[in-house]
Amino acid sequence: MAVAALAALGPSVTATAAQASAPAAARPAPAAEPPIRLEAPATNVALGGRWQLLDVLYDNPGADYPDPFTVTADFAGIAGFAKAEFEEPEQEDCKVTGTKVTCTGSAVLRGGARGRLATIVVRTLPGAKVGDRGTVKISAHVRGRTVKGVDARVEAGGPDLEMKMPDHDPRPEPGARIPLPFTLTNKGTEPVTDVLLTAEATYGLKLGLDHRNCAYRRGPMDYVGGEDAYLDALMNMSATYQCRIKGTFLPGRSYRLALPAGIRVAAYASGSERFFLRVDEDNAGNRTAWRGGRTVRTGTGPELKFKTVAVAAPTGVGDTGRDTNRYNSHYFGTVSVAGGADFAAVGTTVRGGAGTTVRATVKLRNQGPAYFLSAREVQGILKLPKGVSVVKADPACRPRERADGTVAYHWCEVVPPGGRIFVKPGDEFAYTFTLKLEQTLKDVSGSFSTRFLADTYLDDPDHRNDSARIRVNPSRS
Repeated sequence: MAVAALAALGPSVTATAAQASAPAAARPAPAAEPPIRLEAPATNVALGGRWQLLDVLYDNPGADYPDPFTVTADFAGIAGFAKAEFEEPEQEDCKVTGTKVTCTGSAVLRGGARGRLATIVVRTLPGAKVGDRGTVKISAHVRGRTVKGVDARVEAGGPDLEMKMPDHDPRPEPGARIPLPFTLTNKGTEPVTDVLLTAEATYGLKLGLDHRNCAYRRGPMDYVGGEDAYLDALMNMSATYQCRIKGTFLPGRSYRLALPAGIRVAAYASGSERFFLRVDEDNAGNRTAWRGGRTVRTGTGPELKFKTVAVAAPTGVGDTGRDTNRYNSHYFGTVSVAGGADFAAVGTTVRGGAGTTVRATVKLRNQGPAYFLSAREVQGILKLPKGVSVVKADPACRPRERADGTVAYHWCEVVPPGGRIFVKPGDEFAYTFTLKLEQTLKDVSGSFSTRFLADTYLDDPDHRNDSARIRVNPSRS
């Protein structure tokens, strides 16, 4: 049909035909994804050939990228004093061309997120001198996306903050104080100006410091969270503090806190507690990472300081900042307190004739002395005798059916008040059922018992009270 003929049908038809015949090039192109930016921290590497990791990070403000990518590092800038290779992606996925190494990776580059793209291992060469420095030029190819590369600075030598502490008592009594007489030594070649002391402890251990140059918050030191409410609640049982301590920490010198530090064992501590101490250079990156966007409280007590002590520093040169050995700057301790969380089942007695409907309340109780870490890992199990049926179950309980459709038992979840996920000593959980006595019964009984999941059974110190009877028309009270 000619366009002139179409025009006779009206202007709307003519316009439609003209739009249909427009070339595809005239249609608007889809919006381009924003560029991916690479990041890599400045890295100090100890003399003597000890390795140091250089993490290459990506910042992807666009959509997920699930396909393979390549990352290239040009090591020409450090060839005179250091050697380097990729640790991730693995070497078999890499190709060497002169001073350049190109590797293929398969990790998903998450959209709207930052993550690790690759890891490079760097070592100094024999003959390297303190102060030798250069850059590693890093780029990447991501199909259909623009990637902005990064130059990572590498320097030979630097500070090396080492933390040493005598072994603590792993089995203290409730209420005991665990002293933390650690020694800080700069084993490196450069001084450090100001440090961060960071500590973390689980719920049954109390961090005892209160100083105006310290900040305090809930949750572990390196957990961001926000994706799983249960895991967030579990992690937020921990507490952490970070102290900014002024001073110049010289190579070859050792230091101790001017005021004694310690951790107090709570009366309700469990058989599995832990604490962690770490010292880093004071810089904005370390402080921001610790805060993690959370609310913090500033202490009010006297300023916490270090003092020089007469401790011989080891000879030789030895995550964050310029520390050439991030693995000797911390202390990790575990504590096991006897006692455990004794869960007791509480039964009941009901009476009535055939056809009677009765109410029965059973209970689970944590008799202490310890708290129980995860309420999800303990349940109450109700088993009724033949001739007794459930008319209405407690809202926290569910039936477990056999293959033939009959009910084998009811299981009841433990739900602490206030959204808590742990069970305090003294917490009690009551479950009320409406039961029907289907026939004449006398001196029969069912049971209500505690069921632990996984190996949490071992946390209960007394299994004799794990089960209680539900008695129906007993002859004696």
